[in-house]
Amino acid sequence: MKKQFLSLIIVSAIFSCTNTKKQAAIEQKQEMERFYEKVKEIHPEISKVGDVSTLLYMAGVDFMPELVNDHDNWELYKEDELLAAANMGLYLADGLYQVIFEKSKDAYMSIMAAKQLAQELGIAAVFDEIMVKRYEEGSTPDASVLKKFSEALYLSSKSFNEQERMQVFGAALIGNYVEKLFILFHNIFDGRNDISDETKLQVLRKVIVVTGEELDLLPGLINFVENYKDEQGDGYLLSDLRELDELRQSLDFEVEEYGLTADMIFKNNTLIEMKGKIIQLRALLATGGKRG
Repeated sequence: MKKQFLSLIIVSAIFSCTNTKKQAAIEQKQEMERFYEKVKEIHPEISKVGDVSTLLYMAGVDFMPELVNDHDNWELYKEDELLAAANMGLYLADGLYQVIFEKSKDAYMSIMAAKQLAQELGIAAVFDEIMVKRYEEGSTPDASVLKKFSEALYLSSKSFNEQERMQVFGAALIGNYVEKLFILFHNIFDGRNDISDETKLQVLRKVIVVTGEELDLLPGLINFVENYKDEQGDGYLLSDLRELDELRQSLDFEVEEYGLTADMIFKNNTLIEMKGKIIQLRALLATGGKRG
């Protein structure tokens, strides 16, 4: 009788454990689905990390190595999760910029710097799969990179809560977005100074239009950061992003493919001020500047 009773207890415990695991798996799946739905709130174009580099290459502009963050700087960012995520996004933009311009060794070093930061965020294994492996196989990482990153964050060994995951994901988007603008604005204002402004406009017309389209995505990014900011304070770099958006809104013309003149772009004080703000934002990220 005792043996039967003991067996019954063991069987009951096994079933109870199995049911608990099943319930936990269901809850995890539901929470992951909720996380993905919130990620979808972001305009999909914001997470396309490779398009602008391809466009610059096709426009025939020269590669500007001084625009790329030093891959050894990653250690400056590892103590702060948001700073680590932002610079991981930044290094991804740099790596893709280098890949497109066939700077393979330098691109690998940028991607490795991003991987070190992924390690700090507890997602190194997934990063290997979505970035390093593809690079080593000769495939250029595409627009799915940041989506994969959002998935990896859910499974991170860091055990982020929901708000923290969204904040970290938002920081990665900010770093990637700022670096794209940093590269674009420098190419527009500092590249191809060997030709007249009128000729430069013709060469860079599509780059200028796409830069305008990138700027139009800024309100969506700000909204995302605002939705998941800490109750005690401001969102990550939110005040700086708002200042940049105020400048965007003050532009007195639409950046469209036709109707642009050289003076509207290259002698536009608002655009020049925007470039200065982007440089300031990027410096905060690359030098390990504080939040807010």
